[in-house]
Amino acid sequence: MTVNYFAFQGNPDYYRIEEAVINLDVDTWDVHHSNLKPGDKAIIWKSYGRNQTPRRRGIVGFAEILSTPSRRASDNQYWIDSGGTQLRRRVDVKYVRPPNLPLWEHDYLILSDLSVSGNQGVVFKVTPDQFEAAIELAGGWPDEDDPTAEAEVIIDDLSGRRLGNRQGYTSCPACRRAVETRAMELATAFYEGDGYVVSDVSRYKSYDLECTKPGTVVHVEVKGTTGNGERILLTRNEVIHAMEFPGAALLVVNKIERTHSVSGTCQASSGEISEHLHPWDIDQGSLEPLAYSYSPAGGSPVI
Repeated sequence: MTVNYFAFQGNPDYYRIEEAVINLDVDTWDVHHSNLKPGDKAIIWKSYGRNQTPRRRGIVGFAEILSTPSRRASDNQYWIDSGGTQLRRRVDVKYVRPPNLPLWEHDYLILSDLSVSGNQGVVFKVTPDQFEAAIELAGGWPDEDDPTAEAEVIIDDLSGRRLGNRQGYTSCPACRRAVETRAMELATAFYEGDGYVVSDVSRYKSYDLECTKPGTVVHVEVKGTTGNGERILLTRNEVIHAMEFPGAALLVVNKIERTHSVSGTCQASSGEISEHLHPWDIDQGSLEPLAYSYSPAGGSPVI
Protein backbone atom coordinates (compact mmCIF):
# COMPACT_ATOMS: atom_id res chain seq x y z
CA MET A 1 0.00 0.00 0.00
CA THR A 2 1.37 3.40 -1.00
CA VAL A 3 1.65 5.86 1.88
CA ASN A 4 0.82 9.48 1.09
CA TYR A 5 2.16 12.37 3.14
CA PHE A 6 0.45 15.57 4.21
CA ALA A 7 0.75 18.55 6.53
CA PHE A 8 -2.24 19.49 8.71
CA GLN A 9 -2.31 23.13 9.80
CA GLY A 10 -3.88 24.17 13.11
CA ASN A 11 -4.55 27.78 14.02
CA PRO A 12 -4.11 28.45 17.78
CA ASP A 13 -6.78 31.16 17.58
CA TYR A 14 -9.37 28.44 17.01
CA TYR A 15 -7.84 25.24 18.39
CA ARG A 16 -5.28 24.69 21.15
CA ILE A 17 -3.24 22.45 18.91
CA GLU A 18 -0.15 22.05 21.11
CA GLU A 19 -2.24 20.95 24.08
CA ALA A 20 -4.25 18.54 21.92
CA VAL A 21 -1.15 16.86 20.51
CA ILE A 22 0.35 16.43 23.97
CA ASN A 23 -2.77 15.18 25.73
CA LEU A 24 -4.72 13.24 23.10
CA ASP A 25 -3.73 9.92 21.59
CA VAL A 26 -6.46 10.11 18.94
CA ASP A 27 -8.02 13.24 17.47
CA THR A 28 -10.25 14.23 14.54
CA TRP A 29 -9.15 16.58 11.75
CA ASP A 30 -11.14 18.56 9.22
CA VAL A 31 -9.77 17.59 5.77
CA HIS A 32 -12.21 19.40 3.44
CA HIS A 33 -12.04 17.72 0.01
CA SER A 34 -8.70 15.97 0.45
CA ASN A 35 -8.52 12.25 -0.21
CA LEU A 36 -6.80 10.45 2.63
CA LYS A 37 -6.79 6.81 3.68
CA PRO A 38 -5.77 4.79 6.74
CA GLY A 39 -2.00 4.46 6.91
CA ASP A 40 -1.23 7.87 5.40
CA LYS A 41 0.94 10.14 7.56
CA ALA A 42 0.88 13.82 8.36
CA ILE A 43 2.95 16.60 9.84
CA ILE A 44 1.02 18.61 12.45
CA TRP A 45 1.81 22.27 11.84
CA LYS A 46 0.95 25.13 14.18
CA SER A 47 0.38 28.42 12.37
CA TYR A 48 0.81 31.94 13.70
CA GLY A 49 -1.98 33.16 15.94
CA ARG A 50 -3.14 36.75 16.24
CA ASN A 51 -2.61 36.87 19.99
CA GLN A 52 0.22 34.35 20.17
CA THR A 53 3.21 35.15 22.39
CA PRO A 54 5.91 34.34 21.46
CA ARG A 55 5.06 34.51 17.76
CA ARG A 56 6.22 31.27 16.14
CA ARG A 57 5.06 28.55 13.80
CA GLY A 58 6.30 25.09 13.01
CA ILE A 59 5.90 21.36 13.63
CA VAL A 60 4.32 20.35 16.94
CA GLY A 61 3.59 16.73 16.13
CA PHE A 62 3.04 14.01 13.57
CA ALA A 63 0.06 11.75 12.93
CA GLU A 64 -1.05 8.53 11.30
CA ILE A 65 -4.42 8.54 9.55
CA LEU A 66 -6.79 5.96 11.05
CA SER A 67 -9.96 6.34 8.97
CA THR A 68 -11.40 7.46 5.67
CA PRO A 69 -13.08 10.90 5.60
CA SER A 70 -16.66 11.14 6.79
CA ARG A 71 -18.98 14.04 7.57
CA ARG A 72 -19.30 14.58 11.32
CA ALA A 73 -18.67 16.86 14.28
CA SER A 74 -15.60 16.75 16.52
CA ASP A 75 -16.13 18.65 19.71
CA ASN A 76 -13.56 18.47 22.50
CA GLN A 77 -12.12 20.73 25.19
CA TYR A 78 -9.36 22.10 22.96
CA TRP A 79 -11.68 23.96 20.60
CA ILE A 80 -11.78 27.70 21.25
CA ASP A 81 -14.57 28.50 18.79
CA SER A 82 -17.53 26.43 17.57
CA GLY A 83 -15.62 24.72 14.75
CA GLY A 84 -15.72 21.34 16.43
CA THR A 85 -19.50 21.26 16.63
CA GLN A 86 -19.97 21.81 12.90
CA LEU A 87 -20.55 18.93 10.52
CA ARG A 88 -17.45 18.72 8.35
CA ARG A 89 -15.51 16.10 6.40
CA ARG A 90 -13.07 14.68 8.95
CA VAL A 91 -10.67 11.81 9.60
CA ASP A 92 -9.44 10.15 12.78
CA VAL A 93 -5.71 10.49 13.43
CA LYS A 94 -3.34 9.02 15.99
CA TYR A 95 -0.77 11.51 17.23
CA VAL A 96 2.91 10.61 17.22
CA ARG A 97 5.34 12.65 19.31
CA PRO A 98 9.04 12.15 18.55
CA PRO A 99 11.52 13.36 21.19
CA ASN A 100 12.83 16.56 19.56
CA LEU A 101 9.53 18.41 19.20
CA PRO A 102 8.58 21.16 18.68
CA LEU A 103 10.46 22.24 15.54
CA TRP A 104 10.00 25.97 15.03
CA GLU A 105 10.50 27.41 11.58
CA HIS A 106 12.88 30.15 12.75
CA ASP A 107 15.20 27.44 14.14
CA TYR A 108 15.00 25.15 11.10
CA LEU A 109 14.86 27.18 7.91
CA ILE A 110 14.39 23.99 5.87
CA LEU A 111 10.80 23.99 7.13
CA SER A 112 10.14 27.08 5.04
CA ASP A 113 10.17 24.82 1.98
CA LEU A 114 7.00 23.05 3.14
CA SER A 115 3.87 24.14 1.27
CA VAL A 116 2.08 24.68 4.59
CA SER A 117 4.52 27.43 5.59
CA GLY A 118 2.91 30.85 5.27
CA ASN A 119 -0.19 29.64 3.43
CA GLN A 120 -3.84 29.47 4.45
CA GLY A 121 -5.69 26.17 4.58
CA VAL A 122 -5.77 22.96 6.56
CA VAL A 123 -4.39 20.12 4.41
CA PHE A 124 -1.25 20.39 2.29
CA LYS A 125 0.66 17.74 0.34
CA VAL A 126 4.17 16.84 1.45
CA THR A 127 6.72 14.88 -0.57
CA PRO A 128 8.20 11.68 0.91
CA ASP A 129 11.63 13.35 1.06
CA GLN A 130 10.23 16.34 2.94
CA PHE A 131 8.43 14.10 5.41
CA GLU A 132 11.53 11.98 6.01
CA ALA A 133 13.64 15.10 6.57
CA ALA A 134 11.12 16.45 9.07
CA ILE A 135 10.78 13.20 11.00
CA GLU A 136 14.56 12.85 11.12
CA LEU A 137 14.89 16.35 12.61
CA ALA A 138 12.24 15.40 15.16
CA GLY A 139 14.17 12.33 16.27
CA GLY A 140 12.58 9.58 14.22
CA TRP A 141 9.17 7.92 14.12
CA PRO A 142 8.80 6.28 17.56
CA ASP A 143 8.27 2.51 17.65
CA GLU A 144 5.21 2.72 19.87
CA ASP A 145 4.87 -1.05 19.76
CA ASP A 146 8.24 -1.63 21.37
CA PRO A 147 7.06 -3.06 24.72
CA THR A 148 10.25 -2.08 26.51
CA ALA A 149 9.67 1.55 25.55
CA GLU A 150 6.12 1.31 26.90
CA ALA A 151 7.48 -0.18 30.11
CA GLU A 152 9.88 2.73 30.44
CA VAL A 153 6.92 5.12 30.22
CA ILE A 154 5.15 3.27 33.04
CA ILE A 155 8.33 3.25 35.11
CA ASP A 156 8.75 6.99 34.59
CA ASP A 157 5.19 7.55 35.85
CA LEU A 158 5.73 5.36 38.92
CA SER A 159 8.98 7.12 39.78
CA GLY A 160 7.35 10.54 39.52
CA ARG A 161 8.91 11.51 36.19
CA ARG A 162 6.68 12.40 33.25
CA LEU A 163 9.02 12.65 30.29
CA GLY A 164 7.43 14.46 27.35
CA ASN A 165 9.71 12.78 24.84
CA ARG A 166 8.33 9.39 25.81
CA GLN A 167 4.68 10.18 25.17
CA GLY A 168 4.82 8.94 21.60
CA TYR A 169 5.37 5.42 22.88
CA THR A 170 2.15 5.07 24.79
CA SER A 171 -0.84 3.26 23.38
CA CYS A 172 -4.33 3.16 24.81
CA PRO A 173 -5.30 0.32 27.18
CA ALA A 174 -8.13 -0.76 24.86
CA CYS A 175 -5.67 -1.18 21.99
CA ARG A 176 -3.30 -3.21 24.14
CA ARG A 177 -6.12 -5.50 25.25
CA ALA A 178 -7.25 -5.96 21.65
CA VAL A 179 -3.73 -6.91 20.55
CA GLU A 180 -3.33 -9.31 23.48
CA THR A 181 -6.68 -10.96 22.73
CA ARG A 182 -5.77 -11.42 19.06
CA ALA A 183 -2.44 -13.01 20.01
CA MET A 184 -4.21 -15.40 22.38
CA GLU A 185 -6.67 -16.38 19.62
CA LEU A 186 -3.87 -17.29 17.21
CA ALA A 187 -1.86 -19.10 19.87
CA THR A 188 -4.91 -21.13 20.91
CA ALA A 189 -5.65 -22.09 17.30
CA PHE A 190 -1.99 -23.07 16.81
CA TYR A 191 -1.95 -25.51 19.72
CA GLU A 192 -5.43 -26.87 19.09
CA GLY A 193 -4.32 -27.58 15.54
CA ASP A 194 -1.51 -29.67 16.99
CA GLY A 195 -3.94 -31.78 18.99
CA TYR A 196 -3.73 -30.05 22.37
CA VAL A 197 -6.57 -29.23 24.72
CA VAL A 198 -6.05 -25.54 25.47
CA SER A 199 -7.08 -23.64 28.60
CA ASP A 200 -6.72 -19.88 29.12
CA VAL A 201 -5.15 -19.48 32.58
CA SER A 202 -3.80 -15.95 32.12
CA ARG A 203 -6.03 -14.45 34.81
CA TYR A 204 -4.56 -16.49 37.66
CA LYS A 205 -1.27 -18.03 36.47
CA SER A 206 2.11 -16.53 35.56
CA TYR A 207 1.68 -17.84 32.00
CA ASP A 208 -1.16 -17.60 29.49
CA LEU A 209 -2.15 -21.02 28.10
CA GLU A 210 -2.06 -24.49 29.58
CA CYS A 211 -1.95 -26.99 26.72
CA THR A 212 -2.33 -30.70 27.36
CA LYS A 213 -2.46 -33.96 25.49
CA PRO A 214 -1.70 -37.47 26.74
CA GLY A 215 1.68 -37.44 28.47
CA THR A 216 2.40 -33.78 27.76
CA VAL A 217 1.71 -30.49 29.52
CA VAL A 218 2.92 -27.20 28.03
CA HIS A 219 2.77 -23.83 29.75
CA VAL A 220 2.72 -21.18 27.03
CA GLU A 221 3.67 -17.55 27.42
CA VAL A 222 1.94 -15.57 24.64
CA LYS A 223 3.14 -12.16 23.46
CA GLY A 224 1.44 -10.04 20.82
CA THR A 225 2.65 -6.92 19.01
CA THR A 226 1.88 -4.81 15.97
CA GLY A 227 5.62 -4.49 15.40
CA ASN A 228 8.21 -7.10 14.46
CA GLY A 229 8.42 -8.72 17.90
CA GLU A 230 12.20 -8.65 18.14
CA ARG A 231 11.90 -7.49 21.75
CA ILE A 232 9.21 -8.50 24.22
CA LEU A 233 8.47 -7.51 27.79
CA LEU A 234 8.50 -10.19 30.50
CA THR A 235 7.44 -9.80 34.11
CA ARG A 236 9.50 -11.13 36.99
CA ASN A 237 7.09 -14.03 37.55
CA GLU A 238 7.11 -14.94 33.86
CA VAL A 239 10.90 -15.14 33.89
CA ILE A 240 10.98 -17.25 37.06
CA HIS A 241 8.39 -19.66 35.68
CA ALA A 242 10.24 -20.05 32.39
CA MET A 243 13.44 -20.85 34.29
CA GLU A 244 11.85 -23.36 36.64
CA PHE A 245 9.26 -25.21 34.54
CA PRO A 246 10.75 -27.58 31.94
CA GLY A 247 7.59 -27.57 29.82
CA ALA A 248 7.52 -23.81 29.28
CA ALA A 249 7.03 -22.41 25.78
CA LEU A 250 7.09 -18.94 24.25
CA LEU A 251 4.88 -17.94 21.32
CA VAL A 252 5.16 -14.46 19.80
CA VAL A 253 2.57 -13.07 17.39
CA ASN A 254 3.72 -10.04 15.39
CA LYS A 255 2.28 -7.76 12.69
CA ILE A 256 -1.13 -7.57 14.36
CA GLU A 257 -3.24 -4.86 12.76
CA ARG A 258 -5.44 -2.65 14.89
CA THR A 259 -8.05 0.04 14.38
CA HIS A 260 -8.87 2.68 16.95
CA SER A 261 -11.75 5.15 16.87
CA VAL A 262 -12.11 8.36 18.86
CA SER A 263 -14.93 6.70 20.78
CA GLY A 264 -12.36 4.33 22.29
CA THR A 265 -13.40 1.24 20.33
CA CYS A 266 -10.42 -0.89 19.33
CA GLN A 267 -10.22 -3.98 17.16
CA ALA A 268 -7.28 -6.19 16.24
CA SER A 269 -6.89 -8.56 13.29
CA SER A 270 -4.30 -10.41 11.20
CA GLY A 271 -0.99 -11.33 12.89
CA GLU A 272 1.71 -13.93 12.28
CA ILE A 273 3.47 -16.34 14.61
CA SER A 274 7.01 -15.01 14.42
CA GLU A 275 8.55 -17.05 17.22
CA HIS A 276 7.70 -20.40 18.81
CA LEU A 277 10.17 -21.77 21.35
CA HIS A 278 9.40 -25.16 22.88
CA PRO A 279 11.18 -26.00 25.01
CA TRP A 280 11.89 -22.41 25.90
CA ASP A 281 15.43 -21.98 27.24
CA ILE A 282 15.28 -18.39 28.45
CA ASP A 283 19.07 -18.30 28.88
CA GLN A 284 19.46 -18.50 25.10
CA GLY A 285 18.08 -15.00 24.78
CA SER A 286 19.08 -11.71 26.38
CA LEU A 287 17.38 -10.31 29.49
CA GLU A 288 17.74 -6.62 30.30
CA PRO A 289 16.46 -5.11 33.57
CA LEU A 290 14.41 -1.94 33.06
CA ALA A 291 13.83 -1.02 36.72
CA TYR A 292 14.46 -2.13 40.28
CA SER A 293 12.31 -2.03 43.38
CA TYR A 294 14.30 -0.27 46.09
CA SER A 295 13.66 -0.06 49.84
CA PRO A 296 15.88 2.52 51.57
CA ALA A 297 17.79 1.15 54.55
CA GLY A 298 16.75 4.12 56.63
CA GLY A 299 18.37 7.41 57.44
CA SER A 300 17.84 10.59 59.35
CA PRO A 301 14.15 11.39 59.77
CA VAL A 302 12.82 14.50 58.10
CA ILE A 303 11.62 16.99 60.70
